[in-house]
Amino acid sequence: MALINVNLLIRETRKMRGLTQEQLAEGICSRETIVKLENGKQKPNWYIIKEVLMRLGLDPELYNTGVVSQGEARLIEQLGECFSLMNNMKFDEVKVLIDKIEAEIESQADSVWRSELGHGLLLRIKAQFYSFTASSDIPFTYLNVSLAIECALECLKTMRPNFELSNVPDYYLAVNEYRLLLVLAKSYVESGDFDTGIQLYYMLKANMEKKYSYAMGVAHVNHTVNTQYRSMLYFMQIALFRSKRYVEAIQLAEEGISIAIAARDFSDYANYCGILGNCYHKLGQTEKMYEFYKRYYLIIYLFDGHASFNFDFAMNRFEEEHGERLDLTVPW
Repeated sequence: MALINVNLLIRETRKMRGLTQEQLAEGICSRETIVKLENGKQKPNWYIIKEVLMRLGLDPELYNTGVVSQGEARLIEQLGECFSLMNNMKFDEVKVLIDKIEAEIESQADSVWRSELGHGLLLRIKAQFYSFTASSDIPFTYLNVSLAIECALECLKTMRPNFELSNVPDYYLAVNEYRLLLVLAKSYVESGDFDTGIQLYYMLKANMEKKYSYAMGVAHVNHTVNTQYRSMLYFMQIALFRSKRYVEAIQLAEEGISIAIAARDFSDYANYCGILGNCYHKLGQTEKMYEFYKRYYLIIYLFDGHASFNFDFAMNRFEEEHGERLDLTVPW
């Protein structure tokens, strides 16, 4: 699609969504950039056009023709390669790629990675890489939450000058700001700073509920399809459980169960039941504990062998932790 059509699309979609130019720009670029973009007087870089389209609820992949330069295309390629390698657990290869990019920057070469856009994207890669698997049981050689926190905060400040964590509830957050803030919250928790991490989770929750519920940038959608909200809720419960704030974790898990049922997500439903069982176990509420443990293990039994469900492994782990075999009989 030609660039002029993208300009027109952004202007008309913004009006249809009821957003001002200031709201569309916040956390992404200046209002002046949006004005020039809508008037066809400026060709934005790939990062800006992608964030703007996502905020408007549009798929950036459908409108990227003629938008990215050759240098930006290289950034996109290497960025995608890094995240693909991370998702496939090929961490050594990600580290090699990060080191290669940093060496290119240090060599003073005329590289797009030396640009403001390249610097911000490298910080984003490093923040997610060094925090990878935080709050999970998966071992990760390169886990460095202090460095992840440092990179995430610096990246947030490059995206939004004068960024302050205390203002998160009131910001109009861009999609990648949400992602970085989730990385930041998980990293604080993993570092042992539960208070800061949980406070940040609560601020993100307030932001999403008060103003801008996102599913890939679409405003005002139900949390049933809001993957960012659901991800935040899940990791927030883990943080609360680890900090022994069991009553708060139970309240969030109950919300999570209602969302999982509405979304027909059995994996999420099982996870929330497991969290509730663990919380009630810690609180000494045996009847409630067994109720939710039964739900959890029955779901695993029904989907045994699919996705990550392994019934025998789960039951053996329960027996090791509790010294008994869970009775899964239920009244009919």
